[in-house]
Amino acid sequence: MLSFIADFKMGKKGTSYIEDAHQLRLLYNRYSQWRFANARAEAVLYLQNAIVEVLITTALHMMDYIL
Repeated sequence: MLSFIADFKMGKKGTSYIEDAHQLRLLYNRYSQWRFANARAEAVLYLQNAIVEVLITTALHMMDYIL
C-alpha cells in the first residue's frame, strides 16, 4: 500500500495516482469503521434478544406455577 510513495518519488506515478491511493485508503477506513459499528450493534441486539427470551420464559413459568 505504501509503495505508491516510492513510485511517486522515483517519478513513476503522478499526483492523481497519489490522490486516488489516498481516497482509496480513506474509503477503506470508513468501510472498516462501519463494519465495526455494525458488528457491535449486532452483538448488542443478540444480547438483548437473549435477555428478553429469558424474561419471557421465566414469566411463562411463573404463570404456570400461579395458575
